[in-house]
Amino acid sequence: MEGSHKSRIVTLIIVIGFSCSVIFHYVAAAYLGKGYPYSTFLFRPNDHFNDFLSIYRATTRLNPYADSVSVYFPFSYIPIYLLTCLKPLVAFAVFTGLFLAFLLTAEYRLISAEEINDRVSVMFVLTAISYPVLFILDRGNLECLVFIFLGLFIYYHKKEKNTSAAVLLSCAIAMKLYPAVFGVLFIAERKWKPLLLTTAVAFLLTIVSASLFEGGVVASVAGLQNNLHLFKIQYMGTLQGLQHNSSLYVPVTCICTKLSLKPLIALGYPVFAMTIFIVAAAYVIFREKVYWKKTAILACMMILLPQISYDYKLIHLFIPLLLFLGCIRRSRFDFVYSLLFGALLIPKDYYYFLADISINGVLNSLLMVMLIGIIVVDKTQDKSA
Repeated sequence: MEGSHKSRIVTLIIVIGFSCSVIFHYVAAAYLGKGYPYSTFLFRPNDHFNDFLSIYRATTRLNPYADSVSVYFPFSYIPIYLLTCLKPLVAFAVFTGLFLAFLLTAEYRLISAEEINDRVSVMFVLTAISYPVLFILDRGNLECLVFIFLGLFIYYHKKEKNTSAAVLLSCAIAMKLYPAVFGVLFIAERKWKPLLLTTAVAFLLTIVSASLFEGGVVASVAGLQNNLHLFKIQYMGTLQGLQHNSSLYVPVTCICTKLSLKPLIALGYPVFAMTIFIVAAAYVIFREKVYWKKTAILACMMILLPQISYDYKLIHLFIPLLLFLGCIRRSRFDFVYSLLFGALLIPKDYYYFLADISINGVLNSLLMVMLIGIIVVDKTQDKSA
């Protein structure tokens, strides 16, 4: 399939999926009188942009860990602190504007379409009505910045500018640890110096950032540990951690609860997740040659394996998606890939297990597992793809 055909399939699925979800939630709210979660496929309507605004407030005095909402690594708060010279909503507009500008630029450069009108229409659908973009903008989560750093890392890595790529990956890791999975790309190429540089710069960014906060490194580390403990109690120990969560942890928890094996999750799931990652990393290192497929496996691992992967993390699927749409190498599975990517970019919360825990997260995790499975089965190999 040509890139334009793949783009049309993905966008058609997004348009249909978005429209069906909007109609479903509108009918539930306007005609059936149901409130949240039936009134929206996003998070609580009274909590718009609060991921950003809460971090903005916590960062204003360079003492973020005094607020329990601060559960990110120290470097995360440095870009936000630079925005605190602006009013909150102006800062949020700059934050989202930077994210959208980067996303639109990446889409324009990588989408292979024959006509400019086709390219613009695909860009509009991917940006304006796809579920990950809407969800991350609704939350205003710092994942926007992680996505930018990862996207730039991929750009420079493909150009074999390893020093720039290593620094950019370090920035993503210094914000949230899990982007470290993309270090597997350096291992696959036996590029040990960039890997060491990534580790060193990430560590340096963390220490320097922590030293700028009130109380210095020691107080910052203690504050982060305390907030992570509170986060674990509030979200991983309750149902709040399961809503809008696309991690494998959700179906595993459901199955173990059904089989009365819930006490085994705390010990068993980390071992399960680490085993899956080792196998996936080994496959990327020793077997897979197609670049977009490597990024797809690593992006899926980054979303699937942590116990909490709220749906704003689905934005990272745009990296393999755009590489796939721009790939000129054809595969007999292109149609299936297009279907899976399209299905991952639409809301699917038509059934709720309990409170605001829907089938959407379970379906997303299964779709990512299917995507990885098809990649393994697909024998189309091309180093330039």
